[in-house]
Amino acid sequence: MRKGRVCGTVLVDVETRRPLELLPDREPETLATWLAQHPQIKVICRDRAPFYSEGTTLGAPLALQVADRRHLWHSLGQATERCVSPHRCCLRGHRQHLRQS
Repeated sequence: MRKGRVCGTVLVDVETRRPLELLPDREPETLATWLAQHPQIKVICRDRAPFYSEGTTLGAPLALQVADRRHLWHSLGQATERCVSPHRCCLRGHRQHLRQS
């Protein structure tokens, strides 16, 4: 598996930060099969890729799915940008007013 050639899935225990498994692809069925063989997993921290959502739902339908920290921060940044962007001209004017004070 070389970068840019084949994509796999690395499963990591987020509490110990140790890898659990390297799956050969990013197919929902592959993840679902692995999860079905590990019913003790109750919480799945994942990125927003639809194939991970589908695979988790198929293989561990009762597991709680949560977003990982990196993607939460990324989503927060995007939402903030969308909210603040239309008001940039207002902020520039306010900044100049503060400099004059």
